[in-house]
Amino acid sequence: KNQEIDDQIKLDSINYNREVKIWLTGPEGSGRGTFGKQVKMVHGGGFSEEERMSYKPIIFSNIISFMTCLIKRVHDSQLEIHALEEAARIAAQDCGSFDTNTGKDITILWKDSAILQAFRDASQYDCLDSAKYFFDDIDRIAQPRFMPSNQDILRSRTPDTGIIETTYEIDGTSFRMFDIRPRSERKKWLHYMRDLTAIFFFVDISGYDLIREADGSYLMHDWLTSLERMFIFDAKVVLFLNKSDLFRDKIERIDLNVCFPDYSGGKNQDQARRFIVNQFVQCKPYTESLYIHHTCGIDSTNFEFVFRATREMITRPVGLVGL
Repeated sequence: KNQEIDDQIKLDSINYNREVKIWLTGPEGSGRGTFGKQVKMVHGGGFSEEERMSYKPIIFSNIISFMTCLIKRVHDSQLEIHALEEAARIAAQDCGSFDTNTGKDITILWKDSAILQAFRDASQYDCLDSAKYFFDDIDRIAQPRFMPSNQDILRSRTPDTGIIETTYEIDGTSFRMFDIRPRSERKKWLHYMRDLTAIFFFVDISGYDLIREADGSYLMHDWLTSLERMFIFDAKVVLFLNKSDLFRDKIERIDLNVCFPDYSGGKNQDQARRFIVNQFVQCKPYTESLYIHHTCGIDSTNFEFVFRATREMITRPVGLVGL
């Protein structure tokens, strides 16, 4: 009997120290990429100077894209913009020539009442959650010697294409993570689905009011359907309800019933959060488990706390799960 126990302990040890294969997935703007950056910062030695420099054109492009989007919203809404010359220059701006003059144009536009109104109204269409951060700090960013900080990198948005694969050694276990962007070709990523340990599915919980411009439908319903498909794989499914900080602010302004007409909890954060969790729980088969975390992707302390708990859960020997 003792020998059987020893053999089981050895087997559990082997299982525990195996390579952990994690698929990061979720809709564009859900914070999936931010999670990957946090892992690199905490467990991958951080970003080198060369890597930080590579984020400069991405950040510049983000800023121009955010402001151009707002200018378009102003025109579509037939609002009157006062900074016409600045708007024209930004609309024709080349990201490669981003400088202090660009920064001045952004500063003037960010004070324009029409732009501010468009920003307040934009949440139902766009994920502009990083726009205010960059606009408010444009003087620093527009300086010639600007070097992106960790927070700048976390808040930047990279093109949602391709496959990003990384491997980290954490607490004696090898974690192999791959972020398959939604626009990647199916035939290029199918082989990644073999021998999965876990699927990390990310959702922007503050995006409950986001709609598809083509038909006016709420994107949250698409995300529920996407999660349901995750259970066809033989892997643990972990749901990250991300951007909890933005959700906390938004629920005070916009009732959850815009997306879910049967919700009657009003603008109460806790009731709204529980309702959303229940919607996702209903997507899983009765025999499956769904592990859920509320996260703020740009908060490194919150990230490490959640990631540690998640690592312990997905690497725990099968016989110990649920104890």
